[in-house]
Amino acid sequence: MNNYLNVNEVFPILEMIRREIRRNNFNTNRNGGEESLFDPDDVSSVEIIRGGNSYDPELIDSIIVTYLDTSTDTITLMRGANPQVADTVPDYKYINNAMLSGFQVESLSEYDNRVVTCELVRENGYGKVVKVNLSYSN
Repeated sequence: MNNYLNVNEVFPILEMIRREIRRNNFNTNRNGGEESLFDPDDVSSVEIIRGGNSYDPELIDSIIVTYLDTSTDTITLMRGANPQVADTVPDYKYINNAMLSGFQVESLSEYDNRVVTCELVRENGYGKVVKVNLSYSN
């Protein structure tokens, strides 16, 4: 079982997300000013929530980032292949239950409330990430 996200996958995914966010002008800070995406100096606390995945309760379900201005970002991780893969595929239990398939970021503040949903498109439905689909809503 591979219970990790390969570091060679992480950075291309982050770059695809960063590009999409900039292309859609979604990277302004909470008060409408200049860019300030994930500024660690503004973070008051980070809470990590685990235990919601019966396959592996140690997997992270969500992360709540609270900023000094009391606004929050809740990052919820979506896991498992959809549609699920057959049991003939190596690591099928991991793929069907734990593989990262997307995430949602809900940003709440006194200025604005926004949601970014990300779907990771993978080769053959469970291979390397080839595309990131982002959708936005207020």
